[in-house]
Amino acid sequence: MNMAIFAYSVLSIFLFLYLITAAIDSGGGALYAYALLVKRDKSLADTVMHYLSPVWETNNVFLIAFIVGLAGYFPQVLPYYGAAMLIPCAIALIFMLIRGAFFGYHYLGKDSNPVVTELAAAALGISSVMIPLALVPFFALADTRLFNFTAQAASISLLGLITSPLLSTLGLLALASIVYLAGLFLLFYARKSQDEHLLTLFTRMARWGGVASLLTSLALAIALAESVPAQMGRLLHENWLLLLLAGTMFIATQIVLRWSLRSLTTTIALTLGIAQYAVSFIAYQRIGLPYLVPGVLTVNAALTAPVMAQALTIVLFLGLLLLLPALYLLYRMFVFAPKLR
Repeated sequence: MNMAIFAYSVLSIFLFLYLITAAIDSGGGALYAYALLVKRDKSLADTVMHYLSPVWETNNVFLIAFIVGLAGYFPQVLPYYGAAMLIPCAIALIFMLIRGAFFGYHYLGKDSNPVVTELAAAALGISSVMIPLALVPFFALADTRLFNFTAQAASISLLGLITSPLLSTLGLLALASIVYLAGLFLLFYARKSQDEHLLTLFTRMARWGGVASLLTSLALAIALAESVPAQMGRLLHENWLLLLLAGTMFIATQIVLRWSLRSLTTTIALTLGIAQYAVSFIAYQRIGLPYLVPGVLTVNAALTAPVMAQALTIVLFLGLLLLLPALYLLYRMFVFAPKLR
């Protein structure tokens, strides 16, 4: 493995960690709004908020590490990504700020008007859905209807944001995934807290979210074959084993969810669900290689000086060694506390 592929792999790790934690977080935010505004289930809303409140900002640490690593390892891609993703990232940033404002209001405005409280919950729910939708164009860079890359510049088609089948199916998969992964995690949490009332709801959420993610994955394969046939060919011919492994893990997760839901069983289901996405993510990341900017810039051509790449690798791994234990302790101290605050 040369340094360029190694750097690409390191960045993929941080990006995947962000996608998983952000998917669970976004699913929880949407569920909180649903519980408070539609179902009027305060127990459910309190459970979701107990998960969200202490850890929501940690998701963005992985995103920041990915962006810093991208700028350090592959500085030549920044003009292309900056131009292509300017509008989607601006939209995502606006909704991230709205989420932050909600949490400030949640703790400082408990005695405010109930109407304002419901509006704040609605803002959380909408922002939780819009953030993943705003960021999915990053995974459709090869779609020529959406992006236009040349040696001199990059641009995004506003019409393509609406008409691209690949982008539409990626958005649907993102929504299905936040339901699926949030359901698996909250099921794991409900078993830890011994709340039988919520156990049934989260089990149903995980099952139906899994079915939705399967259907949208099949739709994504069709859209990829139509929009970027070369990548679909690579997916089938070079990564079929990874696809088979991901499918096997999905089936295993669904089987586990139909067992007696003991603590160990929910842990296995959550682990299998995350592993399923890890394998699928690896397959999807591989089909774009060797290009970082489709048809323009490869990973080898974009790589920074070797000394800089080596130094950045050491710094990122040291940061990861600090971040993962800290994240684990944060969950142990707050999320899995014996009683809801």
